[in-house]
Amino acid sequence: MKWLALSAILTVVSTQSFAATCSAPVFKEQPKIENNRFISKLESECRLAITGSDVRLIEKFFNDTVLDNVQRKIEGPVSDTSLEVPGTRYDLVYKRPEGTIRMIVKLASDGRDLVISDSQSKEVNFSGVGRYFKKIDNNIRVSRSADGVFTLKFYNSIQIEKPSLAPAGVFIRIGSEQSVKQYTEERGRLVKSLEAANK
Repeated sequence: MKWLALSAILTVVSTQSFAATCSAPVFKEQPKIENNRFISKLESECRLAITGSDVRLIEKFFNDTVLDNVQRKIEGPVSDTSLEVPGTRYDLVYKRPEGTIRMIVKLASDGRDLVISDSQSKEVNFSGVGRYFKKIDNNIRVSRSADGVFTLKFYNSIQIEKPSLAPAGVFIRIGSEQSVKQYTEERGRLVKSLEAANK
């Protein structure tokens, strides 16, 4: 059934050909149906082989790509202090093949050891099977440890409306499988992009 083709829209190949070690994605909490929505929250951690790089190159990568595929800029950049280090905030409408998504994007860095990219959707207007997506949030945290190795923590949360005829148990099972698959692919593309930005 087409409604089972769940595809979380983010951006970015497997990490197998890159010098990165990633833990298996784990659900931050058990996937569930709540208020007729499938809710998935996944997270994992990767150690990136970009030892000796400057955290400012990673910060530059996020700043350079934040406006990619933007259809309309509602606000930003404006100063923001809601994350643990100071940064900037944008209110952006992104164009995707499935439609548009409005997101509050926050970018923050201490300029030395930490970069944070946080995206929270405000409006999701997709067509086709994408119309069931109601919320897509991402948090990416890149930090440098004492040995100079970078650690990437990637958190993703999605909410998908359950069609009335879809059995809850089946929807949770298929949704969970697809969430992990899409998350793993997205994480691989992100790792690849970060490593390319630091060469």
